[in-house]
Amino acid sequence: MKNIEKLYYNMENLSDNWGDMPETRKANKELENALGRKLYMEHEEKILAYMVASEKQGFIRGFQYAVSLLTSKEGCAV
Repeated sequence: MKNIEKLYYNMENLSDNWGDMPETRKANKELENALGRKLYMEHEEKILAYMVASEKQGFIRGFQYAVSLLTSKEGCAV
């Protein structure tokens, strides 16, 4: 496992404010309402697997980009 993945998988232990943002909870509720509770529950495992994979990808790519800005001359220019 890469160090960035270790960071991702342990964020809840490293942050006092770890949890879903209001926008995330709202989007999840809207998805459930759009699909209907029964259909959502039928496919919840697949939906959540996709959401977790997307979140991990966004975290890793965002973190890598932020680090690249911090380590580049252009990113540190004021």
